[in-house]
Amino acid sequence: MKAETDLANQSELGLIPTMRIFVVYWIAHWIVLPLFFILVFGAEGYFTGFQLSILVGIHVWSLVLLSWRVVQQWLRNWLLPIVILSASIPFFLERIWRILPLLQPLPELASKVSAVPLSDDFVLLTLIVAWQYRFRAVALYVLMITLLDTAISLPVRDIQMSAFFDMTIQIIFRCVIYLLLGFVVTRLRGINRKQRQDLMEAHEEQVAANQKLTQHAATVEQLTVSQERNRLARELHDTLAHSLSAIAVQLQAIGSLWDVNPQRAQTILVQAEKSADDGLIEARRALQALRAAPLEEFGLTISLRELAESAAERADLAVEIELPDLTVPLADHVEQNVYRVLQEALENVVRHARARHLTVQMKQHAYHLTFLVADDGLGFDPAESNAQMRQMGLRGMRERAELIGSRLTIESQLQRGTQIRLTVMLDSGAEEISVV
Repeated sequence: MKAETDLANQSELGLIPTMRIFVVYWIAHWIVLPLFFILVFGAEGYFTGFQLSILVGIHVWSLVLLSWRVVQQWLRNWLLPIVILSASIPFFLERIWRILPLLQPLPELASKVSAVPLSDDFVLLTLIVAWQYRFRAVALYVLMITLLDTAISLPVRDIQMSAFFDMTIQIIFRCVIYLLLGFVVTRLRGINRKQRQDLMEAHEEQVAANQKLTQHAATVEQLTVSQERNRLARELHDTLAHSLSAIAVQLQAIGSLWDVNPQRAQTILVQAEKSADDGLIEARRALQALRAAPLEEFGLTISLRELAESAAERADLAVEIELPDLTVPLADHVEQNVYRVLQEALENVVRHARARHLTVQMKQHAYHLTFLVADDGLGFDPAESNAQMRQMGLRGMRERAELIGSRLTIESQLQRGTQIRLTVMLDSGAEEISVV
């Protein structure tokens, strides 16, 4: 696995394809150059056919290493060093074969020998080493070619010291240039890899954050669905269950009185019909409310106004409504939960409060909104209500308030009515609603 990763990294950086291009260029160079000398000068040039065959053969061997996948996987991390060393050999052979004919005991030939430089193609190889490895590898490679070049140049010292000195200066100068070049490339390579690593880490962090966000969204969705199911269960219990229970009791009474007191049975039958009609109306109203269509069509303020007017009409209440237009938009899920909280509060007023007066208000402050639902009905004992909250609508209201990061406050006294306030903060984009 490690070998495959290294090969993938080299391939991703373009080192293996780049080395193939260089090797193909060198093969073409050793084939085209002799043809040029033959066609233009009618001679073989510097090297014999046997020498050219060796030079081309070494590069062909390098090309095979770079093209054969099985060999690459077998060599693993040694692939690139072997190819670099293999590609370096022909240039030293070239220098040796060009210097040997000039090594004669004649001082005037020393200048000709010193004029035979090492191939500039070592710059390309140095760049490859610098891009793939650390600077110490570059220094080792440059030191190796410098020592070999110095060893090849030693025979010149026996001919003329000044020429050997000039060649030594050239070798040292080239060594310094190669080292500087390798240093710059390794630094750039390090910066590039650091940036890529930072990008990968940032990407991984982003992926992890997205996964957490997805999980959180799924959790919120499941919680919302669960709360909605509980609310639906309460709606059905308070509408269909109550109506059907009343009808069942009335039908039993009709059955008992039908023969004994037909007039009384007829009266109860009329009451049963009214109970069925009332239950049907309540069931339709509950199903319509589940859709929360007014929010999508009219927005929060108008929807709450219609909700309050409908509750007052059904319970025959005097209503005071103060719901000005919102100047700060709320998120969709916040509006939805606010609507549901107030809907539950108003339904409690209709079903349980036995009130005469209903107040529904919204006040917008600098950093928060306050929604108020108040009645002058029977009220209740908050301590007793909290004890039974798992089966009551108040629990659902609190859960919805917590879901949008708001605070729900409930104040109630027996025979003195109830106030429900929900507050949502608006600073820094956070929304918190308070209903009392």
